[in-house]
Amino acid sequence: MSSAPSGYPNNQKLDRINTRHAGVEPRDTTKDALSVLTHQYVYVVGTDAVDSATTSVITAASHAALRGDVIRFTSGTYSGRDYKVWDTATNTITLCEDLSTAPAALDTFQILRHRYPVVDSTGNLIANLTEGATAATGDILPDLVKVVAGYDGTAVRVLKTDTSGILTVGLPSGAATLAEQQTQTTALQLIDDVIGASGSTPPTKGVLILGSDGVNARTVTTDTDGYLQIDVLTSALPSGAATLAEQQTQTTALQLIDDPVATVGSAITTKAFAIAGTDGADARILKTDTGGELQVDVLTSGLPTGAATLAEQQTQTTALQLIDDSVATIGSAITAKGFTVAGTDGTNARAIKTDSNGELQVDVLTLPNVTLNMLDVVDFIDTTPILDTSITNIPASGSAPVTIVANLAATTKRLRAADTTGAFIGVYSDPAGTPVLEFIINPGMDNETDFAASGGTVLGLRSMTASAISSGLVCIQFYG
Repeated sequence: MSSAPSGYPNNQKLDRINTRHAGVEPRDTTKDALSVLTHQYVYVVGTDAVDSATTSVITAASHAALRGDVIRFTSGTYSGRDYKVWDTATNTITLCEDLSTAPAALDTFQILRHRYPVVDSTGNLIANLTEGATAATGDILPDLVKVVAGYDGTAVRVLKTDTSGILTVGLPSGAATLAEQQTQTTALQLIDDVIGASGSTPPTKGVLILGSDGVNARTVTTDTDGYLQIDVLTSALPSGAATLAEQQTQTTALQLIDDPVATVGSAITTKAFAIAGTDGADARILKTDTGGELQVDVLTSGLPTGAATLAEQQTQTTALQLIDDSVATIGSAITAKGFTVAGTDGTNARAIKTDSNGELQVDVLTLPNVTLNMLDVVDFIDTTPILDTSITNIPASGSAPVTIVANLAATTKRLRAADTTGAFIGVYSDPAGTPVLEFIINPGMDNETDFAASGGTVLGLRSMTASAISSGLVCIQFYG
């Protein structure tokens, strides 16, 4: 008695996989045979994707694989290749052989399972084409699909597709082709060019309308005035349909409605709607003059409670005008009227008093105690209070100043200068050393101004131009 042969599931002879004996199963009542798995028939149990993997173990959470199933990769390095399942756990699948590299995460695969073929009693294979013919959205295309057919009234006809699987649909008789629709699209884009305003110059373009003679497209013909040229073969109006004459009457009425419509900001139309009111019994057209202004008889006009009358508003207008008459523009002549400004004597209002020139008349009743800071003359020009430049010339700007005060008698706060030379004259401190410009006497000057200098300061004069000054008088008084 011999045992069934044993071996490995593949020629790698991996240490992690033990050899196993092949199975024996009954063939008939007196014979047994070696159990052989026919690899020709499998079905798709489901699809899954790799979470992580080694070269021999695939991790895929809650997979549906069982020992003996086939893993067929549908993406990644091993796409299209089949590998037998040696063992499984809840989230792992152990393969019967080691791969050269680990599959990548997210590589997809099918789980295939062997199934015995079924034949009828005569040995003919029974095929159920419905099995596996339906796929969900996102699934790969199954190996077997349903062929969808229609019926032409006589025989069943399989629906036709192109090589990409796109359904081929025949156009019904007289249907527009793509080229015809593209022509229509171009024409539709030009529709705006063919729209004309009622009563305006017609557009330069128009929509070309096509009909069919049953075989070819034909342009609808008109005469030179645009009237359609029609051969009326049959004409049966449905019950209740409007006749052409009735529609033409409506068109005329609609045109009369359109004629009075005017564009804001444009010339008025030559026609208008006649607007009517009622006299309590009959409709009456509103009356205008030849200029179009409404002719209104004001029978009653009740003001709302508290509203101002015209007389009241006219009184206000007069008062406002008097206020406006007193408003003067700065820098312009005074107005003929003015506001009376009042004060009070403690009991009654009193108009503020002016003289005939408009100057305020003021009685000064009390003054605060004021300490006046009076200044005295503390010094003059040394040689003579009045300098005669024809005797003592004032040097030009390029020369040293001429000394006029050798030792200022006291601290000075102001000076008064009078000049008849008609020239610009500089007043300098330290004229013999490093002259410092302290003040400039303007031509013809005759007034006081601030001038600060300490007692003992030496002062001199020099022309502010390149020419010496040799005519005219200069007088300077120093106050402190």
